[in-house]
Amino acid sequence: GIQQHLNFSLIMGCCANKNTAGNREELALSDQDNGSGNNGGSVKILKENEAKEESGKKNINKSTASEGEPLNQLAFGASTGDRNKAIEKEEKKEQTLIISKDGGSPKTDILKVIKEESGPSLVLEIVGENNVQRGTKYTLTSKGYEKSKRNANDGCVYIGTQEIDPSTGKHSNDIVFSQTAGGMAPVHCFITYHPETRSYSIKDTGQGTGTFLKIQKPLEIKPGYVIAFGECSMVFNSACETELKIKFLDGPKSDQEMTFGLKDSPVKIGRNTDCQIQFEGHGVSRCQSLIYLNNGKWFIEDGIKGNPSTNGTWLFIDESYSLLNEDVIKAGDILFSTHIIDSHKS
Repeated sequence: GIQQHLNFSLIMGCCANKNTAGNREELALSDQDNGSGNNGGSVKILKENEAKEESGKKNINKSTASEGEPLNQLAFGASTGDRNKAIEKEEKKEQTLIISKDGGSPKTDILKVIKEESGPSLVLEIVGENNVQRGTKYTLTSKGYEKSKRNANDGCVYIGTQEIDPSTGKHSNDIVFSQTAGGMAPVHCFITYHPETRSYSIKDTGQGTGTFLKIQKPLEIKPGYVIAFGECSMVFNSACETELKIKFLDGPKSDQEMTFGLKDSPVKIGRNTDCQIQFEGHGVSRCQSLIYLNNGKWFIEDGIKGNPSTNGTWLFIDESYSLLNEDVIKAGDILFSTHIIDSHKS
């Protein structure tokens, strides 16, 4: 199968979230011990601006209120209480949280914002009926799966059939499917939240039969892309303006290689007699998919002339893929669609 021809490395770790700052928050780096006697792992709140108005001051003139817009607006005709509230609001914006690892190493310090801005939620909805009821939903947030027993809160969500790792006694996955789920590995794939882009990505671990994205719009072909349909799969060995090289990995054309040039575009795949890549049966539609050249780049789309294939054309996710709203993902035999809910954009 695909796994026999491609060498996948198991990615079992997740990158730490990159630094991010919002309009109301700042980040500060603690490169070394601050001399307070606290060990690594200590948390300190720093206030960079302690220039607070004296409580007894009753008037703020134009020159003293020129540092910030909120104070400018309250400079004249406002009560002392209103001015003090504005000052306190400005000070809260300047609070910074520093979290240092053991030893306070400058290279390994972890940064986090004191008030974590909630990112978009990702809802996975089952659209097939293989061992899981259609319509079942799993809600993911920037911290992970809300009902996870792994309780890592690391922004990663692991999906597979193994509940407990026998070697460690710890939970292996956040979302656990039955071991009868066809083609799904103990740890099949994982989804990661990226705070810097407020987005989610998914990646296959290389253990099962693969994790795939359903092609629902024209996809630009890149060398190394693996496409699957029916019982067949193929890899694009090259994709330049002058030629496109394909090698079949599975199915009746396994190990066959084909080369197409400028004059061959478009290339039809399917059971119809006018298809350049023709199949008989094997779960392939009459008009399975179309490959064509456009402005020097090769593209592939499912179906032909807007008519989708019966079982779909799928891209194998061996590299990290950024999930979009309404994507359809296949993990083993489990199919789910993605719904991104972002309250900041609503």
